[in-house]
This record gives sequence, C-alpha cells and structure tokens, in this order.
Amino acid sequence: MNPNKRSRDTFESTQQSFLDSMVPADTAVESSPSSVPVDLDSRNDARPLMAIREGTSVPIELGLCVLDVRSNECHLSQMMDSQLYVRTLQKIHLYEPQKILLPERRTPLVKSRVYQLIKQHFPAIAVSTLKPQYFKCDEGLNILKKHGLKKDVTPLLMTLSSRLRCLESACAVFSYCAETENITFEENTVKLIYEAAQECMLIDTVTARNLELVSSIDGRKSDSLFGVMDQTVTPMGARFLRANILQPSNHIETITDRLDAVQYFIDNEQALLEIRSFLSNLADLEKVVFDIAKMPTQQTTKYVESRLNRLLALKMAIKGVDRIAVKLCGAIPTLLRTIKDILSDPQIDEIGNIINEKFNEDLSMETSRIGIKNQRCYAVKSKINHFLDVARQTYKETIDDIYELANEYAETSQLKLKLRMDSRHRFYLYVSKQQLGSQALPSEFTNIVVTKAGFTFTTLELLQKNSRLQESLAEMYLMSDSIVTETLKKVCTKVSIMYKVVTAIASLDLATTFAMNIKATDRDYVRPDFSNIFAIKSGRHPILDYIRPTPVVPNDAYASLSTSFQFITGPNMSGKSTYIKQIALLVIMAHMGSFIPAEYASVRPCDQLLSRLTNDTDLIVGTSSFMTELLETAYLLRNVTPSSLVIIDELGRGTSPTDAFGIAGAVAEELIKTNSYCFFATHLHQLTDAFKRYPNVVHLQLKVDVIDDDTDNSCQMNFMYTISDEESDPVKHYGLKTAQLIGFPKEIIACATRITTAFEQRACSMSEASRQKDRKHKALLWWADKFLQMDETVSENEFSEQVDRLQQQLMQQWALL
Repeated sequence: MNPNKRSRDTFESTQQSFLDSMVPADTAVESSPSSVPVDLDSRNDARPLMAIREGTSVPIELGLCVLDVRSNECHLSQMMDSQLYVRTLQKIHLYEPQKILLPERRTPLVKSRVYQLIKQHFPAIAVSTLKPQYFKCDEGLNILKKHGLKKDVTPLLMTLSSRLRCLESACAVFSYCAETENITFEENTVKLIYEAAQECMLIDTVTARNLELVSSIDGRKSDSLFGVMDQTVTPMGARFLRANILQPSNHIETITDRLDAVQYFIDNEQALLEIRSFLSNLADLEKVVFDIAKMPTQQTTKYVESRLNRLLALKMAIKGVDRIAVKLCGAIPTLLRTIKDILSDPQIDEIGNIINEKFNEDLSMETSRIGIKNQRCYAVKSKINHFLDVARQTYKETIDDIYELANEYAETSQLKLKLRMDSRHRFYLYVSKQQLGSQALPSEFTNIVVTKAGFTFTTLELLQKNSRLQESLAEMYLMSDSIVTETLKKVCTKVSIMYKVVTAIASLDLATTFAMNIKATDRDYVRPDFSNIFAIKSGRHPILDYIRPTPVVPNDAYASLSTSFQFITGPNMSGKSTYIKQIALLVIMAHMGSFIPAEYASVRPCDQLLSRLTNDTDLIVGTSSFMTELLETAYLLRNVTPSSLVIIDELGRGTSPTDAFGIAGAVAEELIKTNSYCFFATHLHQLTDAFKRYPNVVHLQLKVDVIDDDTDNSCQMNFMYTISDEESDPVKHYGLKTAQLIGFPKEIIACATRITTAFEQRACSMSEASRQKDRKHKALLWWADKFLQMDETVSENEFSEQVDRLQQQLMQQWALL
C-alpha cells in the first residue's frame, strides 16, 4: 500500500470525526448530505456552450464567447492566434464545452482549419455551424447590455465596443440558447468576464496532455496532477482547481495572496477543519444561482417544481456562508480578509430575508417528486394569502376523508388493504395476493390491475375524492408558484453578490485543498519564492510522489543567467523525461499558489510553458511522428520569449542520426540565444561537446552505475535516478549495454561494438585553445550572474566587500585557465 496514501487516509479519518462533531444539533437536517438533491451537488452538470468567430486578418484574430450554464457566467475574449490555433485550443481544453458554434462557410462541404483542429484534438465535442445572421455585432452588444450585470456592463462597454469578433460570438451563443436550448435569462443576471490572455501562463493542449495535467495518457484522472491534488469539497472548488492547473496565474500579487492563505491554514489546523466542514455542506452554488437567474422560453412542469428547491438551497447556502464569514474574522492574509468581506456583505442577509419573508424558515430541500409536491403545498407561510390557507384546509380535509374511506373499505371487505399514492399524487388501494387468498374482490372495486405481488384498484368514491384533491392541489400550486416567482424576481435584483460569493467559496476551497494536500502527507512541502533565479532543492515529481508505493528519489534543479540552457543526458530508463516533466509540474504548482514537494524552491515568473515531449500516440492524425515533432518545435521557436520555460525531450528521434544532430543542434543554438530557461533531454552526446563554447550551457547527467563482467561478457546497470553536474565521462555505449543486459546474441553485440568504435575514431574534437577560450567566457558569465544576484540579496553595507570577494574568485579561476 502507498505509505503516502495511508498517511492521507489516517488524517482524513481524523478529519471526518472532527467534521461530524462540528455539525450543530439544531441544523442536523439541513447539514445532512442526504438532504441535498443529487442534481445540485453533481460535478458532471451540463457543460458550457462556446462560439468562435474567426477573422480574415493575418495573424488570425478570433472572438470567443463561453456561456457557462453551471455558473451563469459569460466569458468573453478576443485574441490573435497562430495557424495552429494554440490559444484557441487551450480555451477549449479549459472550458470543455458541450458544443462549439462556428459560422457556416459559403461552401459547407469545405471545413475550416479551426473546425478540423477541433475534431482532431476534441473528437467528443459536438461542433455546429450556424448561418451568418447569428453572428451580428450590434445585436451581440445589445444582448450583453440587456442580460449582463449592470456593474459588469458599464466598465466593459469601452472594451467590447472595439471587439467585434467577440460581440459576434456572444450574439451566436445567446441566440442559440434561446432557440435551441430553451434558455433565456432575466435582465441583468449574467456575470460578464472579459479575459485578457496575458494574465495567465499559456500551456498549449499538447503540453497539457503530455504532462498529464488533468488526465493521464491512458485517460485516468486519478493519475493526473488534477487527480492527486483534488481534495476539494465543493463542485465550485473542483472546477476552479482544474482551471488553475490548465491556466495558472502569472500575476505575482495574486499568487502571493493565495500562498499566504495556504500558510494560514497550515498553521491553523482547527480553522482548516472547521471551514472545510462548512464548505462540505454547501450545495453547488454556481448551479443554484444559474437556475434562479435563467428563464426557459417554455416553462416545463419540472422547472416549475424545482424553483422552490433552488430558493431553499440558496437559503441553506446563506446560513453556511454566514458561518464561514464568522470563522474568518480573525484571519490575517489579504485573500482571506477579502473573502470574509464578500461573505459578510449585507446583501447576502437581505436575500435570506427576502426568502424568509414569505416562506417557512424550518423547511429543508426535498429530493423525491412527492416530497417536492408536498413542499410546494406548505412552503409559503400561513396568513400570506387567505385563499391559499383555504385551499390547504380543503386539501387536508380531503386527505383525512380518503384515509377514513380506506379504513371503511378494509372493515367491510375484511381485507388488509393498504392506501398508496402514485407519482401524480393520486391515491389507490392495494392488497397482496397472500392476503387475498382465494377470496374474490368486492364488486365496488374497479380499475383492477394485477401486479407481481398483488392487486391495485380504486372505487368511484375514491376517484371523486382524488379529483377534489387535485383541484385543491392545483389551487395551492398556482398561488404558491406566483409567490415563488415574485420572490425570485426580488432575489434576481441582488444576484450579483452571489456571483462574488461563488468565486469566494471556490477560492477558499482551493486554498484549504492546498493546505490539506500538505497536512495529509508525511513528506516535505515548501512555499515557493519568486525571483530571477530558478532553484529547487530535493524536488519530487508531484504525481509519482503520490501514486508510487515507494518514495520518489528527489533531485535538485537550478537555472540562471549563466545556466539558462541545460543538456540532460543519461541512458534509457535513467529518468531524463521524468526529471524535465517534474520541473514543469513544480513550476505550474508554484504559479497556482500551491506549496510544492521540495525542501526549497525559488521560481522565476513564467509567461508560457513550451514543450516538445515524446509521445507514442500522435495527436495530429495522418502525420508521421517526425512531422509531429517538427510542427511542435516550429511553434515553440516562433513563440518562445525570454520569460518562457522550455522542456524538450529527445528531439529528432524520428529521423536519421545525422539529420537529428543537425536539427537538434540548430534548435538548441536558437534557444540558447533567447535567455529562456530550457531543459533539453537528449541521447546525442555530441551536442554537449559542440555547445561547450556557449557560456550559458550546462551539461547534466542522470547517474547510472554500470558493472561489467568480463568472464561471461555480461553487465549490470543500477539506475540512481539522481541528477549530477559533475564533469565525468558519460556511460559509454549504454545502448549496447542495454542490449547486452537483455540477452542479445554475443556476436551481434561484438559486431555493433566494432561499428560504433569506427565511427568514434572519425569524430573531430575541438582544439585546446578553443576549449580554453570557452572556459574563459563561461567564467566571465558566472561572475556577471553572481554580481546581478547580489543586487537582490546583499545589503548596501556588504555590497563592496562581496564584489571584492567575487573578483578574487574570478581571478583565481582565470589563473587556473
């Protein structure tokens, strides 16, 4: 059993005992998980709708609109994209829409490039084409003005007025919802969010898949970064976690605020457990708010019946929100104070008062259809409506008459009759076959139906009373629904605060989840710092650290001005791919505001994560693995910036060794000039020799211990999985040794060794003068790098002394050269 998993289970069992003791006695009914309807607490709700409007300019300009029916939010963005539509595909991966709407082309049989890429990368997502009249700019602006929250519309008007493609896509989404999905919205109830692309780290869909961010390569979510980090207790928190993994923030202030909140919960375990107790009893507020704000064009019976449950869910959520706000009163971190201020907003209590003004305060949500029907009868307070009270009295008297009538039938027939009710709220009689025996049913029993275990039937008098019961029910429903509708309209005028509450709850759930991930493990996690230096001490792969039954071997990582490009070499299975993926995952976790599995961490802010990773399954259908490599590498080179993190694994493995050396060398030389932090895993040891002349290039190796046995021409390889920068010779011919290890014929091994040796003898080496020149360049860059680091870490009084010390060290190195 995984020891990490066992420690987490032990902690969670202690947590559960604590949570059970935290539920107040007077709220046991409301806090019971069984009292929450399944549809309110499901994480697999209806997914968003997305519309994409593509421009004709180069580079390509696209407008996107995502209407999230789970949160009643409308996400808008307009951006420039490449021919590979990487940013567009990232948005699709982030939101997982149920359907994507595209404008119809003049030649429908010829599919657009974006259509083809969507079907290739996301074959499970439906794509529909709409006529051009659905994409109207002016109508899109009017729709947003009408349905958007007033506080959102006013500041966005200036921005959106020039985002024509964005407005056209908004028009398509809302029009499609009204015509096809039977959904419209009350005025000023939709939260509008305009997303600027530069506020988050860009991770393309291929990189996200190869790093196993939200699902493993074989499709399992449990073995992904999302799977191992997901300790959220609310659906909002789970969705927020997924969004942050795919689109981490690169705003340092936002990251720091979240880290402060996580640190607070680590230091205050009591507050952590109590708040998670309150969070776990909240319904899916995003769905509740959406259901309250939406207004179907054709109101079905199911919708009418569920509206009261939504109000009650909102009422219960407000009680839970109040408890959380009280618990956060002593919190110091900025994020928690902001959340507390949102949850303490007087408008929240005003919504609760609006609901309590007309409805009984002791009501709880019902899950069964009959329970919901009965609830609609008695939810409204007495004396609110005189006619409603009269209808209730009639309803009660009719039910009493029905039970009395059933007792009379049982006495006169000498049968043990049971009174039952069907889903339409109609009563009928039932007797089992065992009770009836050979006795015949009285003639007054009609509509007899034989079931497996007995007989169901009714009588003329019972049908009459059922008819009277239905009339009183109809009167109560009509009057109750009018009060529900009136209350909903009042609640909708203050719905904007509930959007803030949803965001606050999701942020709080995320912070407590990050703290729980640390509390539930017995291994080191550390708060990352942010600077111009990338340094990880004893870092561990976050996914393997959780799912592996044995401890993961920790490794260090360091990159700066003088070590910005790093070759990673080592035999097959030595851990090269795992090492560079570990670096990328730790950077993502740091940008999410999470502590990371390491003893120390300093991370340089990153604008995008670019990769070329080995993958046995090609995502681009109809191309060779080498073509896929070239396409991904071309995108990488076009978009790399000095602030990017680049990881490359085995570039050129799909072509000949000569071409591989040429392509890998050219790509490496281009990346070396960018000052981006690049980790380049390769088997091509010639590259490390060829690029020693660059002062910012470092060669790292994964250690392996090879033991040769000359007696029987066999060998043994012990993998250390430890990175090293020692100047040692790499393992010679580890490919041949691997073949020898698995039992290749000796004559084949001998022949391969002769051929390899012949090639090595032809290789050219650099002159000693050239090597000395390169070492001097490297020493100068080392001095410059250390000098710049002192500006951040050394006080003014010590600066002169430290400069003299560095100069002496440089002269010592220079003398040795």
